[in-house]
Amino acid sequence: MSLKSFKFQIRTPLYDESIAFYQTLFSAQLVDSWEGADGTGTILNFPSLKDAALLEIYKTAETTQYAGFSLQFKVPSLPNFMLQLPHQYLSKRPVKRPWGASYLNLKDPNGIDVIVYQLL
Repeated sequence: MSLKSFKFQIRTPLYDESIAFYQTLFSAQLVDSWEGADGTGTILNFPSLKDAALLEIYKTAETTQYAGFSLQFKVPSLPNFMLQLPHQYLSKRPVKRPWGASYLNLKDPNGIDVIVYQLL
């Protein structure tokens, strides 16, 4: 069986903040959005990945625990990525990992570990 895409869902009361985080840091673009009796949600994609990786932000009243989970984004140049970061993230510094990568560890509004990395 051939897969066409992968979608991860974040269920959160921090709906607007979560959408803004991924749009600001990764230029995520709106694919679909809905609000109605079945809930409120937004699906984002990442332009350079087309529709191969999607992120759904789903609005809930309760807080979901994402301990031990991370989203990891590989970039061609971590220094170039960092030049585009909003000011509140500029205090973070990359860490060189023993397996030949440099990691920038961030947190999204839900406390999810967001790792941006470059292979060295």
